[in-house]
Amino acid sequence: MVKRPAFIYLLLDIHGMKGYVGKTVYPNIRPYKHWKDRFKKDYYKHRWLRTLSFHPQVIILEKCTEKNWENKEKGWIRDLRLGGLKLTNLTEGGDGVVGNTLTEESKQKLRIANLGRRLSDDHKRKISKSLIGNSRAVGNLHTKDWKERMSKRMKGIKPWNTGKTLSKEHKRNIGEGGKGKVISEESRRKISISATGRVMSKQTREKISIAKKGSTLSEEHKKNISNSMREYYGGVA
Repeated sequence: MVKRPAFIYLLLDIHGMKGYVGKTVYPNIRPYKHWKDRFKKDYYKHRWLRTLSFHPQVIILEKCTEKNWENKEKGWIRDLRLGGLKLTNLTEGGDGVVGNTLTEESKQKLRIANLGRRLSDDHKRKISKSLIGNSRAVGNLHTKDWKERMSKRMKGIKPWNTGKTLSKEHKRNIGEGGKGKVISEESRRKISISATGRVMSKQTREKISIAKKGSTLSEEHKKNISNSMREYYGGVA
């Protein structure tokens, strides 16, 4: 009997900010079942999928065998996280238990183990190549009826980060991590192209206006923003 090949796949939102890595021998079925089951369970993955307006992109990362898929999946989860992608996987991959929660001690060990670890340029190119040309969600529009039904379904479901706040140390670490980063000319061009023709609806503009009413920035805050922007854009005022 010929064994089916295994596939490591990635579910990725259209913004490329968050995703989920899985393994299947049925690449045309299994990735889409997550979307169908998003209201049946309440793990991190399901909560993330419920925030999306339409199905995430499905990207086949690698074709492997039933013998080596565990290490392959673990490798992709590790490397995508190191590359900056936020994954909703609750384990390191392989035969991890669904819903597994790491202790603070385990988290600390993982953090120490990954300190200083860097992806090679070749590995970065492979990750980048796997994400090129994925335009499954481009142009997808939902009807008013669909939006109303989705709104009713989502009522009463709290976002995973409700009530959570970042500590001062966490905020400081995020700030330090962004210092000195310079956007390349190519990245600026891509950002410009992606934003071209994008227009906010009247309702969105009104919401932003209401949210900002009465809020004022201190002179120190303005100065900090100005300095951080200069550093971010390579000293260009």
